[in-house]
Amino acid sequence: MSIAAYSDCPSGWFCVWEHANGQGRMIRFQTGSADLRGQNANDQISSVYNRTSRIWCTYTDINYGGTLWRVSAGWRGNVPSQLNDRISSLRAC
Repeated sequence: MSIAAYSDCPSGWFCVWEHANGQGRMIRFQTGSADLRGQNANDQISSVYNRTSRIWCTYTDINYGGTLWRVSAGWRGNVPSQLNDRISSLRAC
């Protein structure tokens, strides 16, 4: 992860941040992750930017389990409060 903002998320990537409003450490994905512990991002995501043309799905459990949140193509903003710091896996769906 690196320090970044929404403007640092490149086109074609799904980006996540550890703090609200695209602040703090950022990590970007093109294929997703079944277990965000590998990126030191498990249960640490507070905002996202979907700069892809696909819907992305986030999950509260590893291996794409638990509560699902769908992120529309082009959407950016804060994770819903009930999912803040609870996302453990994600992928294009």
